[in-house]
Amino acid sequence: MKGKIIQYNCSLYFLNKKHPCPECAHVLTKTKRSTLVNSFSEEAKNYDFVVNDTFLVGDVEFVTYFFQCSNCGESYEIDDLKKIEKLQKNKNGTNAKTI
Repeated sequence: MKGKIIQYNCSLYFLNKKHPCPECAHVLTKTKRSTLVNSFSEEAKNYDFVVNDTFLVGDVEFVTYFFQCSNCGESYEIDDLKKIEKLQKNKNGTNAKTI
C-alpha cells in the first residue's frame, strides 16, 4: 500500500457528535469503511488520488465513514444524514429566521 486517504464531507463536530436514528431514535454508530484502490485500475476514475498537490500512485486505501443504527439496522451516508437532520430541524421550526 502506497498511501491512505481519509475522506469525510462534514465537520469533525458533525462526524463525532451523537446522532439519533431517524427511524427509531436510537443513537447511531459511526462506522468506518475501507477500500483499497490501485491508481491504474478502471475503478480509480471514481476516486481522487490528490493529497496536498501530490498525486498518490499505486495501491491507496480510501477510508470513509457512515452511520448505522444497531437497533433497527438502518445505514445513513453522511450527506443523507445531513439532509434528514436539516429537514427535521426546519420541520420543527428550530431553524426559523427572525426578522
